[in-house]
Amino acid sequence: MGHTAFYKLRARPPGMGEFHRSPSKVWWSNDEPRDSNSPCHSHKSQDSGFSDSETIFLHCIDLTPVTKCARVKGTSTSSPVSGPLFTSTPKTRDTSGLNPCLIGSPQLTPCLGTPEFTRLVDSLELTPLVDTPEFTPRLVDSLQLGPRRLLDLFQHLDNPQEPCNPVQHWLGDLRVLYETECMNTLQSKSVAVDLNKQVTAMAATTTDTIRMLQDRTRLISVEFSKLCRQLDCGLLDHVGPLVQSLAGHIAEFVRQHGERVESGGRELEKVCDKLRLSSARPNVCKADIASDVATLGHLFTRLVDSALTHQITMLVNVIEEPGTEMALRAALSSLCDLGTEGPHLIRLVAECEGVNALLAVVLESRSSSIRTAALRSLSTVCCVTDTIRRFEQAGGLEILAELLTEETRPEAELSEAAAVLAQITAPWVEDNHNVRGLTESLPSLVHSLTRLVSNTRSDETLLLSAAALANLTFMEPQAVWPLLDCSTAGELLQSVKLRGPQASVFLQEQAATLLANMAAVPESRPYLAEQRAVVGLLCFLQIRHSPLQRAAEIAAAERVQQKSAIAISRLCSDPVVAVQVVELQGVSRLVKLCKDKRERNHSDGVLVACLAALRKIAANCGTGAVEELDALELIQPRLLDSFLLYSSRPESYV
Repeated sequence: MGHTAFYKLRARPPGMGEFHRSPSKVWWSNDEPRDSNSPCHSHKSQDSGFSDSETIFLHCIDLTPVTKCARVKGTSTSSPVSGPLFTSTPKTRDTSGLNPCLIGSPQLTPCLGTPEFTRLVDSLELTPLVDTPEFTPRLVDSLQLGPRRLLDLFQHLDNPQEPCNPVQHWLGDLRVLYETECMNTLQSKSVAVDLNKQVTAMAATTTDTIRMLQDRTRLISVEFSKLCRQLDCGLLDHVGPLVQSLAGHIAEFVRQHGERVESGGRELEKVCDKLRLSSARPNVCKADIASDVATLGHLFTRLVDSALTHQITMLVNVIEEPGTEMALRAALSSLCDLGTEGPHLIRLVAECEGVNALLAVVLESRSSSIRTAALRSLSTVCCVTDTIRRFEQAGGLEILAELLTEETRPEAELSEAAAVLAQITAPWVEDNHNVRGLTESLPSLVHSLTRLVSNTRSDETLLLSAAALANLTFMEPQAVWPLLDCSTAGELLQSVKLRGPQASVFLQEQAATLLANMAAVPESRPYLAEQRAVVGLLCFLQIRHSPLQRAAEIAAAERVQQKSAIAISRLCSDPVVAVQVVELQGVSRLVKLCKDKRERNHSDGVLVACLAALRKIAANCGTGAVEELDALELIQPRLLDSFLLYSSRPESYV
């Protein structure tokens, strides 16, 4: 179009003004385009959005070309022209490929006649006329003079013309609407990430205090032992330094723990001072020092017990009146840990009414997991006579019998109840030959335990139930009759058989013990023969220890062999059972256990039991099976001679 060419920015509707452009000017007019050298005449816009008071000179703008800007999306392919400067009607929004944040922007109108706007337009590059012009990014950035909402820009840009995928729509909203997602994420997190870790951490506070107290006590006990050895040997030269060391440790102990037992602490300090004076004399009197040391030891023991009792009492108080469920769980865990620290601490637990508090939790708690934890603590502390007597007095056996009878109880709870019963009837507990009320509760206890043996799929539950049944036969001979009524032996053998090679050696031990104790009653032998108990016992005899096993497993394997041989010996009193043993090649295994010390792990107990079984078989079936194995020396002439021949410990009996 030459030097005087004009560039139309937008098609003009009829009767409306429009922008005109020359290479150096741009103006608004309703008239036809003029030459670039013609003056700008005064005129008004019909629908321009400007007031009538504005003059033409405010709309006449100098243009200075600048470097081209990059094309933006929506520009015509025929020309790199960017968008229009303005529309003929700034209030009207045109969304056909134009930037929506500027078209119709309320900030545009006040800026048109200002010097700042003129300076901004001077930096623009305008190109020849195109059908669909757009803004350049530089113009878009430059004309945003006033404050604006960035959210509007995102909403316009992310608003598709066609329905979008809901997931994509949600992801688009997440750019600016994230409060709800954050709250959902926070609410979905568990407040107690690991309840067991929190309970363990809380329980460690009390347990660690008691263990630190015991560690200090052991250190002082070592000092006592050194001093007593010197006195026993009559070596008085080192008594003075040893007394000073002992007194120093005791004084430090009193400072740490004596505030709870002030009178005992003061008395202990007086004895320490007296002992120091006695050991500092030129002529040390052994009798005086020995007397003072004995008095000091007695007072120190009382002080330690008082400090331990104080800590345990605090623990029991939490169990009786817990502030929170977490505190109760922590206290139960601490008490369970104390049960593994030795019989002395357990006796202190009994003195502090710990058994009564645990039984109260079992009766009153509505949480099955808490009741289970209380029963576990009971099974831990009921391993000495004092706690078992407290358990009796509080009616604990009746509580156990009632709990085991309820089939709706969770198996974990029933398993822990069986553990408590196995503990209070254990034959290794000293001076515990009877539990009050056990005879009256035998039928319900045996029935409940037999049901648990039959239904459980847990190896631990099966082991605890079998141990409880075996211990009942030790403590109460009358337990055989409920065992026969409930077919307990057959159910137990079937459960062990289902475990196959995976059956624990400890489970086999309990099964062999139950069969051996039942076989001691002649009336039960026909039933055991009918249940093919001989087959199970001969399988138990095949067990062998391994060097890779733990010491407890090796000892259990020896007991399995011994109990199985005892049961076979008792059952072979019946000739029919003795014939079964011979037919099942049981004699060869018994002979091998007698002759090969390694097969029985050098156990003389297994040797005696196997010799007794061989002699019983020979008495009922003859010596033919033994002669075939060239083992007549095992059954002739006397049992003692056979024992001395193959015993692992050569001894002379006079």
